[in-house]
Parts: sequence; C-alpha cells; structure tokens
Amino acid sequence: MRRYPIIILAFAAAAIAAACETDLTPTIAHIGAATSVATTPRESLSVQPTLVLLAVGGQQQLFTNAPDSLTKQLVWASQLPSVANVTQSGLVTAGTPGTTIVTVRYSFDTTNSAAATIQVSGPIIR
Repeated sequence: MRRYPIIILAFAAAAIAAACETDLTPTIAHIGAATSVATTPRESLSVQPTLVLLAVGGQQQLFTNAPDSLTKQLVWASQLPSVANVTQSGLVTAGTPGTTIVTVRYSFDTTNSAAATIQVSGPIIR
C-alpha cells in the first residue's frame, strides 16, 4: 500500500514538468476557420535590396525572406508615400525627390520587421 503514494507523486511531478515545458509561441486562429494555424516564423524578416536609388517615376521590386506561405500576411509601408509609394506586393514607385524608408512586417507580428532606404532623385535631363 505504501507504493501508491509514490507512484501518484511521480505522475504529478511528471505532469508539472511537462506543463513547465509548454511552448508559448503565439498562435493565430483564423476566424471562421475550422482549425488554428501557428504562423510565427522562426527567423527574422529581411528585405532586399536595402538601399534603392530611383529617378522620379522609376520602380523597384523589393523582396523578403518570408516563406511563401506567409507572403499574403506581409504589410508594406512607406514613411513618406509622396517620395516613394509601395504596394502590398513590395513594388516601390518613386514620386518626388527625397529619401524615405519602406518597411515590411508580418500582420500578426509587429516586432518582426525589416526596412529599405529609398532615395529618389529628380528626372535625368539630357
């Protein structure tokens, strides 16, 4: 009869240890979907190129290291859209001369972001 308390104590200790090792990675549940999907990427987001020189009206496609499964969850933004605007696919279009920063982040993780500097010069006159 004395063995049962020891077995119960061992199971309780194992349960507590398992609970302490729970993965606390955030999970995004798709509203209206039948299942939940973990969407936290494992590496820091990066953007290429990090420096873009454009003339007014010029365009440059930016790229990230985001997995294909998460590209629709990228949010692109320009600090000064009048200098350079960016689409949600990462296409930058130069507007007026100046410098701005274009950032990209995941819609579900505002702390994981990357940036590119965009420098726009006036039109080249020949």
